[in-house]
Amino acid sequence: MDAPHPDRLPDPLPDYTEYDTRLAAYVLLTEDRPGGRRVLLALWNEGDRPQWTLPGGGAELHEGVEQTAVREVREETGYDVVLGDVLWVSSYVITPSVATATRTGR
Repeated sequence: MDAPHPDRLPDPLPDYTEYDTRLAAYVLLTEDRPGGRRVLLALWNEGDRPQWTLPGGGAELHEGVEQTAVREVREETGYDVVLGDVLWVSSYVITPSVATATRTGR
């Protein structure tokens, strides 16, 4: 998916908390090692308890999902990656009441 054309973006760009629809991209990152392949995970420690997850996160308004995936992997692992095949696409919808409660702490 290509990024939006720059002429169609608001200036300045709003923060992600100011819009309701947000794309995200996550990467299954593997490394070939002697004796087999391993999956590399990112430690997410912003919740109540730390959890292991795939590296990834939300797209900025000027990014396509591929750009998001590469940026998020670099931010979270320090690796520069070249993307391979798309393995899975999913939609996850958060209702307005849940999103509002999460943002306001209620």
